[in-house]
Amino acid sequence: MVRKDAAKEIGEDATQSELWSYFVSRCRRKLHVVLCLSPAGEAFRERLRQFPSLVNCCTIDWFKAWPEDALQAVAGKILLESVDDISPEVASALTSICGIMHSSVAELSERYYARTGRKNYVTPTSYLELLSTFASLVDKRREETMRLKRRYEVGLEKLASSAVQVAGMQSELEALQPKLKESAIEVAEMMKEIQNEKETVVEPKRKIVEADEAVAAEKAREANGVKEECENILAEAMPILNHAIATLDTLKPADINYVKQLKIHRQLLNSSSKPSASFWKSNQLAQKIRTRVARLMITGNHHADY
Repeated sequence: MVRKDAAKEIGEDATQSELWSYFVSRCRRKLHVVLCLSPAGEAFRERLRQFPSLVNCCTIDWFKAWPEDALQAVAGKILLESVDDISPEVASALTSICGIMHSSVAELSERYYARTGRKNYVTPTSYLELLSTFASLVDKRREETMRLKRRYEVGLEKLASSAVQVAGMQSELEALQPKLKESAIEVAEMMKEIQNEKETVVEPKRKIVEADEAVAAEKAREANGVKEECENILAEAMPILNHAIATLDTLKPADINYVKQLKIHRQLLNSSSKPSASFWKSNQLAQKIRTRVARLMITGNHHADY
């Protein structure tokens, strides 16, 4: 592309150095670089010290504070583009408010500088940031409002559906009211029948069972008394039985043969022999045991029959 333009202007037999010179001169004519630098702070001074060509080889345009009509025009354009569904009347009112805010901040910054000696720079960038922040806040608030609106609508739908369901259940309850009354009457009659059966059937049987239980308890107490008495008699008889068993263990076959060889007349034995005290005592204990056992057998038969 450059060779064609160079051939038209300096000829087709141009050398490489001529072409390069043509390219540099054309870049100087056509290439424009715009640098926007803020004079606020030490950064601008530091850049000028590091790059002096910014001052020597550049055309400097100093932009001063925007007038009121420029502030309103910029604000109106940005608000109409950034904020959705905004009317021109609202945009006009907002542009005037934004301009007033920017101008008032600039005046307060001058008063702050005069009082404290500290500079607060209010630049067009600050104004643009104000407008972008306002647009983003409007979008966030709108999203939150729409979310709350959707929740409110859903709540209204739920309330409406609940009202319909409550009305349906109310009608069902009204329809079931006669049946409920009939059921209540039937339950009351059934309770009366149950009470009558309790008084006529259950209570007499309960009294009979309680009487039988009292008799059985009395018989059980008597049986326990007989048992204790038998155990006492048995405790007295056991030493005699053990003594008799020990005596039997001392007998020898010669003693038994000796008894067999004795030829004593029965009458002489009956008339001359007298039982010992231990013999009478053992007979008395045996008689008592037999009597108690007989009572126990009678009592056991009675319980079995009962």
